[in-house]
Amino acid sequence: MEEDTLVYLDKRQCEEFEVEYFKSCKFNIPANTLLGSKRQGYDKRHRDILEPLGCLTLHLEHTDREDWPGWFKIKNKNVL
Repeated sequence: MEEDTLVYLDKRQCEEFEVEYFKSCKFNIPANTLLGSKRQGYDKRHRDILEPLGCLTLHLEHTDREDWPGWFKIKNKNVL
């Protein structure tokens, strides 16, 4: 896995999954659930990360950077 593989969740997704958009938090979610949750769909970069993972549960951790709201690190070892 790359050192810091990041995925973005918008405010609506964070509300839907009951996670923080601005503050640090951790949560688990299947890759295909996250992929299907974006109303307008994810861009190619996100699809390239998430589609091959199928229903694998991702361990996501909000980035420590306050100027990057909604960005989460994929913390799984040996996933990507």
